[in-house]
Amino acid sequence: MSATQEGRVKSVLSGDTLILQNKAKQERTLSLAFINAPRLQQDEPGSFEARELIRKLCVGKIIHFRVLYNIPQKTGGGARDYGIVFLTNGQTLPDLIVQEGWAKLRDDADRKAESPQASELLEKLTALEAHAKADGKGVWATGAKHVQNVREIPDSKAFAEEHKGEAIDAVVER
Repeated sequence: MSATQEGRVKSVLSGDTLILQNKAKQERTLSLAFINAPRLQQDEPGSFEARELIRKLCVGKIIHFRVLYNIPQKTGGGARDYGIVFLTNGQTLPDLIVQEGWAKLRDDADRKAESPQASELLEKLTALEAHAKADGKGVWATGAKHVQNVREIPDSKAFAEEHKGEAIDAVVER
């Protein structure tokens, strides 16, 4: 396990992955240890909500983090860092996102819990996930309406004509 480091959250890719920037403006990707959040690219239910929870808490803010383990990447030769984020309000990630039901434990999580601290975190996350399931929170909610992710509108003129004069709740990212 590495020492605690500091960085500014530049962006949030998903409910389990952040882009951090150090004082020298160097970027690094940090994924949250032991969890998988729904993926925006696959339009999985809860993906927008998971990312939005983390984005509202972190983007533009200085956080502290600790890398617990690395996994070599199949392409590019580097390794992805997995760790814990300590927010200035005292909350920690991945604890919060699992507690709110927006992420699930990885199937192989127990193989990465090599240190006593990592094992304790995994036990805590397992309990938080069980409570989120029991309470029907986040991805565990039955019949919940999730935000739909649309990558492209094939015919934007037709879409505009169809919804002319209507208010549409939307987030335009690009």
